[in-house]
Amino acid sequence: MTLREKLKRQKRWHDVTIVLSIIVLVAFAGISFMDHLFESFQFVSNASPQHEVSYRIESGDTLWTLASTIVEPGEDIRNKIIAIRKINGMTPNQSLIPGQVVRIPVKHTNDAGYRYALKERR
Repeated sequence: MTLREKLKRQKRWHDVTIVLSIIVLVAFAGISFMDHLFESFQFVSNASPQHEVSYRIESGDTLWTLASTIVEPGEDIRNKIIAIRKINGMTPNQSLIPGQVVRIPVKHTNDAGYRYALKERR
């Protein structure tokens, strides 16, 4: 075997190694992407549908008091406050104004096991 043949053989082996490495990397990336996609699908499918309740703010109402009426046992009330702010486009330092109507995200009010004491005031 001549030196030229040895170099050609090495180049072919090098090319095959590169192609196989790329295939393995693409396979791992695809598996990782599919796993992430499946986790996202599971999160969406397990998430409860959200509904909204409109509430007219009265003097003395705070986001904390509003969230405390819809928080579920064991749930962090701060997450409810963040959800109320988000659904109403409120900034963290924005205060509530008496007469203002805010939307409050809740699970379906007919679901057993949940308590939603919040009622719309007129």
